[in-house]
Amino acid sequence: MKPSVQRDLEHFRSNPWCSSYLESPNLVIETPAGRNEKPGHGDALFARTLNTPDTIAAYLTFHKEPQRRGSLVPQIYAFLTLRPGLNGWPGICHGGIVVTIIDEVTGQLIDVNQRNGAIPHPMLVTAYLNTEFIRPVAVPSTILVKARITNLEGRKCHVETTIESQQGRVLAVGKGLFVAMKEKL
Repeated sequence: MKPSVQRDLEHFRSNPWCSSYLESPNLVIETPAGRNEKPGHGDALFARTLNTPDTIAAYLTFHKEPQRRGSLVPQIYAFLTLRPGLNGWPGICHGGIVVTIIDEVTGQLIDVNQRNGAIPHPMLVTAYLNTEFIRPVAVPSTILVKARITNLEGRKCHVETTIESQQGRVLAVGKGLFVAMKEKL
């Protein structure tokens, strides 16, 4: 297990609410791919800018292990610990960051399925992401993000993503369409 995974896993296991999710059998627990900066500054937002003790202090994704290569992983979960560097208003996460978190975790769901061979397209991009803000996302806090594929057809992948509090309250919902890039533009 990579040091960053181990550090974040220990952080979330120290929280009884998070630990109850992480103890399920047959889980794949990962540091999201976006937490590792790519050449040319790819993924710099989550790898560097939002990877500080004052922004997103810890971040893990997890999902049930697929039954076989090529089978769809329909849903992933993510825990994120949010700190005051994300405030829009005192004690409330900036709305743009809320949308960014939804987009990022949705992207991780697509990435998991690309690596598993269930989504054959090498690059999907956000066509739209409609977000409903239901309640403020408190800062500091640890949140649970759930991303679920609702329809996968051809080059199109529809995903619904929720952000939930430790009390189980839905704070925000994102509904998005992600489309595979055509070979030639």
